[in-house]
Amino acid sequence: MLSNEKIEIKCPSCQKTFSYTVDQLQKGQSKRCPHCGNDIRFEESHPGEVGKLEDKTKKSLADIDKKITMTIRE
Repeated sequence: MLSNEKIEIKCPSCQKTFSYTVDQLQKGQSKRCPHCGNDIRFEESHPGEVGKLEDKTKKSLADIDKKITMTIRE
């Protein structure tokens, strides 16, 4: 669901911005900055918070049909 969403990343070394999808950014994994070659390691800054946010987002999306009213006009 959210796995294809793009996230903008700013390299802490060269300050240039690039993007990856959520699926490409796995906790504990490193990515190389395409501009300067610096290795950037991805960790949760607040362990467990990403999972809580993901659960909350999934619940909100599951309940969206209860929150939206459609009107069909002819």
